[in-house]
Amino acid sequence: MSIQIELFRCTAESNRINKNAFMYGSWICEGNIKEDTSIIKPSILIEKNTPPQNNKYNYMKISAFNRYYFIDNIVCVNNNRWLIEARCDVLQTYKTDIFNTKCILDKTEEPSKANMYYNDGSFILDSRKYNNVLKFPSGLPEQGYNILICAGGL
Repeated sequence: MSIQIELFRCTAESNRINKNAFMYGSWICEGNIKEDTSIIKPSILIEKNTPPQNNKYNYMKISAFNRYYFIDNIVCVNNNRWLIEARCDVLQTYKTDIFNTKCILDKTEEPSKANMYYNDGSFILDSRKYNNVLKFPSGLPEQGYNILICAGGL
């Protein structure tokens, strides 16, 4: 089965969800799926007189599978046949679904986005007790009750 593959040079970290801004040098070619291969870890044979350079291409997209892949190895089978061994990049493949997921953040790099009501002890909160006793200059009247409660403030 002949499929179209697109090779890239990807400089993003493997755990980055959206790698679009880090993919360079697109090279489109035709390849054949090797027998006994999987969609998760495919092996693809391409026929080219010019080899795909191992140090240039480390990432690929197979539109037929609707997936992105890390290239693990490029092996010369014979004079002009090359075997590309790859594994699925789940984060890039499903980035739209990941970004559209509604969730409560447990950990985040930005404390302003953290949910302070879901505190597992890893957030450091400022909580100091501040008591100040003030004496009334003329005292309190002897009859009745006076109750003063203050909350909040600076």
